Amino acid sequence: MTFYIDPRVGAYPVSLFVEKCWLVRARCSACGHAARLNVAKLLDLPQDALIGDVVARLKCSECGGSEGYADYLQDAGASQAKQMAEYRARVKPGDKQ
Repeated sequence: MTFYIDPRVGAYPVSLFVEKCWLVRARCSACGHAARLNVAKLLDLPQDALIGDVVARLKCSECGGSEGYADYLQDAGASQAKQMAEYRARVKPGDKQ
């Protein structure tokens, strides 16, 4: 078996996860180790790859296991950075608020 993620979510491309500031959270079935693929790590992947294919290839960094479950959630750090970049693009230095 491989790591599993809901097939409805697994059909989304990596680029959507980056755009929406979502991260992938995975937990190994063998040892219980949990890890996250945040937006910074997802940017290193091919943006047209499907998240389901990425998750299926995961290996546990603790025990080397290849079975587990993955889900997704909001990457708060990436969301804040994105909002700040959008704000800075709208507001020019010297503009009054």
